[in-house]
Amino acid sequence: MKKLWILLLCLLMLILAGCGTDTNDKVSYALEAEPASLDPAMTTGLAEANVQAELFEGLTRLDKDNQPQPALADRWDLSADGKTYIFHLRPGITWSDGTPITAHDFVYSWMRVIDPSVASPNAYMMFIIDGAEAYNKKKGTADDVGIKALDDQTLQIRLKNPTAYFLNLTAFHCYYPVPEACVRANPDTWAANAGGFVGCGPFTLETWVHSSEIVVKKNPAYWDVDHVRSDYLDFPISESQSTRLTLVESGQANMMVEPPPAEQQRLEAVTGQVAQAERGLENAKAATEKQKKKLEALQKETKTAKTVALTVQEIETMGKKATFGNNITLTPDECDTLKRYAVNGIIANADNKRLKEKLASAEKTVSIWKQRYEAVNEKYMELKQKAQPFLDALEIASERVRAFINSILIRGKETQEHKHPARKRGQDMEL
Repeated sequence: MKKLWILLLCLLMLILAGCGTDTNDKVSYALEAEPASLDPAMTTGLAEANVQAELFEGLTRLDKDNQPQPALADRWDLSADGKTYIFHLRPGITWSDGTPITAHDFVYSWMRVIDPSVASPNAYMMFIIDGAEAYNKKKGTADDVGIKALDDQTLQIRLKNPTAYFLNLTAFHCYYPVPEACVRANPDTWAANAGGFVGCGPFTLETWVHSSEIVVKKNPAYWDVDHVRSDYLDFPISESQSTRLTLVESGQANMMVEPPPAEQQRLEAVTGQVAQAERGLENAKAATEKQKKKLEALQKETKTAKTVALTVQEIETMGKKATFGNNITLTPDECDTLKRYAVNGIIANADNKRLKEKLASAEKTVSIWKQRYEAVNEKYMELKQKAQPFLDALEIASERVRAFINSILIRGKETQEHKHPARKRGQDMEL
């Protein structure tokens, strides 16, 4: 629990600070341990899950609000009784080696998780599927399990009971599909090294120097590759909190979890100052924008008044001469009319002067806000530079780790239901 709270604290600092870049050639995340394996069926740790989340993807993925969104499945249908899901796979999706991903891959992968001979520690996560628990405990057969491919593009899942959080579970790592050919060829080592590794996520496994570093590269075969911002992700590995923090603060890594407890207060202070500076900057920007709009309105009003005033002055001059060109003489009534226009011209000139004064005042106010903005912006940039190691790659870190934490909470709920079968099932999970 303490570990999760520290992780959440780090995420909070990242979220408050924000992310200032749209693209990065390489982002580095310091792992707290060497992954035991990258096989989604066989691991339960945070270090493994963080890397797996880049190499694989499920039927759904969780957004920033922990709501399931389409991923390898682009849509799904739910039966009236809430127990049967029909998933429609996204057209054209492939493994990183170009082989098509089909509904049969999901059947193989999910059945492998609950296969008693495989002994996956995540098997219980699928016990909400009809027949899964009985098969895993050798009290039923594989044919009785509610996992079926209707065709290459359509997967049918039958649950024991309506389960509100089932779609959330399909984003969890044990629900990722795995490449059957690779697993059957090397069942114990297919996910232990970079050579020949095949996945279906936004990145592929480039190198894995055990106990030192993992590097993943953008997967050109990924269905949503246009929204993958980084070309590479680097995972330096260190079990030392101090070493991981040193990597971040020296610029060798962008992110980490579990900074040393002794550094918590300092790191919170820096990110708090950045957040305060950002709020001040936004306020200054808003005020400047407001004054700019006022200035534009006054400029337009002044221009109009100036044009009217000049026109009246011209008419007044003609009225005093009582004549136009080409020997045309004005009548007394016409002269009176022009005199009235002249009076209006005087009023317009007065209004024009008033508007000019308002314009000068507005320009002065804008100048003041501009100075304030520049001062706040200078302080903001200085603070942001200090906190930069904690600001990079927010979307990658926050979405992936948030999804993993959500999965842990789901696993806790499943464990409670498994231990207390008398409790009401099917209720919403607290996220």
